[in-house]
Amino acid sequence: MTSLERFAAYSQGDSIDRLPCVPIVGNTAARVIGVKVSDFRGNGRLIADAQIASYRRFGYDVIRVFTDL
Repeated sequence: MTSLERFAAYSQGDSIDRLPCVPIVGNTAARVIGVKVSDFRGNGRLIADAQIASYRRFGYDVIRVFTDL
């Protein structure tokens, strides 16, 4: 199943191949692209690049974009 198929089936109560994977990555994504968290926070471009790189590297179902407190 693709991520979209998985979520559509899940929302309808249908069977799915596995539970959707929606990790809380947060500032940890900075390490994936090799930047410091202090450079990462408040920089929308770096946050986007890091979240996309993490998604591609680990292959989870949904990107949750936010930074840690």
